Amino acid sequence: MTHSRPGTLRWVEFYGFLAVLFVAAAFVMYQLLKNAPMLVLPAGGGILAVIAMILGGTRLLLPLYFFTTFGTVLTVPGVPAALSVNRITAMLLFGAMIIEIPAVRHRLFVTPAVVLFTAFQLYYLPAAWALAPPEMAFPVESLFYILIAVVLALRYWQEKWLRSIFWSLLLVSTAAIVIPGVLEIVLRKNITLNGIGGDLDRVNGLSQNAIIYGFTAVWAVPLGATLMLEARSRFGRLLAFGCIAALTLMAVATLNRQTPIILAVALLGFVLLARSAYRMTILAGMVAVALVAAPVIGPKVIERFSTAGDYHKDPSLAVRRDKALIAREMLRTNLWMGIGHNHFQVLFKRYRPKGELYILPYVLDRKHFIDLGVVQIVTEYGVIGASIVLLMFLATIAMFWRAYWHSRRFPETWWTNLLAGIGALYIQLFMSLLIQDTLVTPRTYLLYGIFFAAYTGVELRRQALELERQAVA
Repeated sequence: MTHSRPGTLRWVEFYGFLAVLFVAAAFVMYQLLKNAPMLVLPAGGGILAVIAMILGGTRLLLPLYFFTTFGTVLTVPGVPAALSVNRITAMLLFGAMIIEIPAVRHRLFVTPAVVLFTAFQLYYLPAAWALAPPEMAFPVESLFYILIAVVLALRYWQEKWLRSIFWSLLLVSTAAIVIPGVLEIVLRKNITLNGIGGDLDRVNGLSQNAIIYGFTAVWAVPLGATLMLEARSRFGRLLAFGCIAALTLMAVATLNRQTPIILAVALLGFVLLARSAYRMTILAGMVAVALVAAPVIGPKVIERFSTAGDYHKDPSLAVRRDKALIAREMLRTNLWMGIGHNHFQVLFKRYRPKGELYILPYVLDRKHFIDLGVVQIVTEYGVIGASIVLLMFLATIAMFWRAYWHSRRFPETWWTNLLAGIGALYIQLFMSLLIQDTLVTPRTYLLYGIFFAAYTGVELRRQALELERQAVA
């Protein structure tokens, strides 16, 4: 992806810069040891972070930022909460992107989906600022999500970089999901970023709840499926399969009713789209894992489904019903623009329909989100925003099928199987929007960034093959 090797003078300048940075860091640490020893640890961490930004670039910083999206906000003792680890890592990612600009060739095919994706950002963020109630701050995190998409879309269009980011995201996901999840099951205690909490109710790892935990586990499975088919070694294929199996087991262990269904449909979509004589191996492996887990987890999942049709017996269904009724009241007075991104959490008390709610009046002290993704899109972004999102999804599907059918004619299978993994991720996104508000989340922006980069890679490959055919003719 980079240009030709930099000249000798450039390498001299680079190492000279590192030497100056080392001397400056040593001087700062010396002064802190003498005058403010309590700041040595934060300063040392900051210096290491800057070095990682310079030497590791976006291929290191993007997975590091991704790791911060598995739990709540990470704070540093003695540092203002506004400068959380999440935001610091995002700023380092931005710095790494800036540093790489001279050495990286940026490519992007501007399609209707790209335009509509951009239009949605230009709509909902200013609308969120304009419609914000006094107690709501501007959604700064959304800017970091956009940064992820931009970094991926502009520079990760080469196969080697896409392989690199797929492996990074898969391994980080497996570590961040499986390790705390297994500890929770073994200890029967909640594992949080702040330590061991109370008794375990449902497996949720470092996530805020079991639904988010299950979603993040399922999200990484198509990455593993792609790498399992396209790994260049037996070890790589076994590692990818091991990650898939572990993630599947942890996803099902949440006892979420929707998780097994979404996982099954996403994997079926992958198998149908994939291009390999061994594609059925993935499906067979998942079935084997499911059969092993079924005797233990199956009865509990069936028990949870038994109350799914009656909100009087199902608190989860009752809460979603109540939120839908509140959303209805919000739309009566905010139809076109909506109430603004993420504003439901502070406005829902004002729009409670009297006498119609079942369970929400008893849990008003908690922070609530709409959860129902489709309802959230219409309620918070209005008819205007929802129309943009719908057009964006339709354009995304059209863009996907164009790239996919082109890739089917390539001599190599990489691009087709990459798109199969991306297609499975979109299946998960579209299905999850029926019950979760998963649109403006880091993984959706990761997905769009990867997809735009993959489309660029497919188009460039198609053009290269066209030139080869013309040269032969």
